[in-house]
Amino acid sequence: MFHPAFSERKVKGDSLAQASYFNNFHQSWNRPTHQGSLPNGKRWLRLDPLTLIPFDTSLIDWGQMSESEKAWLGGYHQGVWDKISQMLGDDDRRWLLEKCQLPGILISE
Repeated sequence: MFHPAFSERKVKGDSLAQASYFNNFHQSWNRPTHQGSLPNGKRWLRLDPLTLIPFDTSLIDWGQMSESEKAWLGGYHQGVWDKISQMLGDDDRRWLLEKCQLPGILISE
């Protein structure tokens, strides 16, 4: 099944191969992951994102964010770019790069 965020029009190359690649990636992306242990020895899990879409930065109050929160958001946007951009055509890649950019944090292509 092809992920609804991508129409065949937006996927370059062999659509069936791209859809298969994305589904394999998508299935592995949203599995619970062992995160660590609590002081009492109990393990806990984190859930990775179900979708890979940049946050709308126009809604962010940057003055309220700590440096570590900004770094986390930059890392998330870099991950979105790294995993999604290779499946897009030129126009959509430019749009994604623009949406992944954050003030003071460069997304590397």
